[in-house]
Amino acid sequence: MGEAARVVVFGLGPIGRAIGAALVGKTSLRLVGAVDVAPALRGRPLSEVVPGASSDARVAGSIDELMADARPDVVLHATGSYLDRVYPQFEELLSAGCNVITTCEEAGYPTDMEKAEQLGKIDALCRCHGVRLLATGINPGFAMDVWPLVASAHLTRLDSIDVHRVVDAASRREPLQRKVGSGMTVEEFRREVHAGRLGHVGLEASARMLAKALGREVMELSGAIEPVTAEREVTSRYFRVPAGKVVGLRQDLTARLEGQVSLRLYLEMYLGAPNPRDELVLAGDHTTQVVVDGGFPGDSATAAILVNSVAPALSCSPGYLTMLDLPFFGCAP
Repeated sequence: MGEAARVVVFGLGPIGRAIGAALVGKTSLRLVGAVDVAPALRGRPLSEVVPGASSDARVAGSIDELMADARPDVVLHATGSYLDRVYPQFEELLSAGCNVITTCEEAGYPTDMEKAEQLGKIDALCRCHGVRLLATGINPGFAMDVWPLVASAHLTRLDSIDVHRVVDAASRREPLQRKVGSGMTVEEFRREVHAGRLGHVGLEASARMLAKALGREVMELSGAIEPVTAEREVTSRYFRVPAGKVVGLRQDLTARLEGQVSLRLYLEMYLGAPNPRDELVLAGDHTTQVVVDGGFPGDSATAAILVNSVAPALSCSPGYLTMLDLPFFGCAP
């Protein structure tokens, strides 16, 4: 094994801290610092935020401060879901010569011309500076694209893929509970959905990435986001929701692909959702059903996928990467 890659975490919210925790104890990777704009964190030893981190690692308040303190081989980035909001951070990191692996769902795969243009600029910037940018996580990045893709390899004929993900949002971090509308009225929920501020970001990226990997064009897309309301009071660590108000959502996306192949991605994510699971059904020359009882643990699984993708991402040529560009990989030492 060669020298451990030097890794920095950008953003010390719940996911960033989970990424830091996943790095602790890795022999192939070395956590050398972090970046967070919160004044309360700036300059603190990273070990105060991520137990087990090196006593030498500190939290920088800016990218300039980071580069003066710790030259990383790769930055694991976790500050937002929307590409336009985090693009300036990407631009600064890539221009500084940093490889970036991010949780930004909208960077997972281009879904429209505007995002394709932005990701094209990222690709050019990566190539100019000899670095890479990859967006991944549990979804997009695994549960609704890579997992069904690999599972479909045992079929001779493929007719349909159905992925059903059920998440008890009460077990997840506060920002996610807010993102599914916990505590809102139904009217508030629908307004936020209409404004594009609510719901899971990334279903379309997963559908288009999966279609691309299957060698089929997307002919038609349709979907909806609907509220789930509490039948009785529901509580979590962060919310107390009375009967009649929103506890989360049901969201689906159906894609018709050329060759009469259909994809259906169905997500239920709400406080108290029963029977959490990840379920995959593939139909073709025969039907296969796979159920992961309890489901993939979203936050820690996202952290693990980012950490485990470092070596395969760095093995790729410079540029913007999707999960389709990486070699197969598993749990890194």
